[in-house]
Amino acid sequence: MIKKIPISIVGVGNLCSSLVQGLYSEGTGLLHKNLAGYRFSDIEIVSAIDIDSRKV
Repeated sequence: MIKKIPISIVGVGNLCSSLVQGLYSEGTGLLHKNLAGYRFSDIEIVSAIDIDSRKV
């Protein structure tokens, strides 16, 4: 069983939004859905930080 990859996001803006949407679409459109034994579903967002409290 492959362990989850925990990530923290600093700056919750458009790029963060695209990343989260990509994770939930399971990598639709990617050429390689498996990289070194890991898949998109193995990534787990554990925290998000921004200077504007309205974004988090």
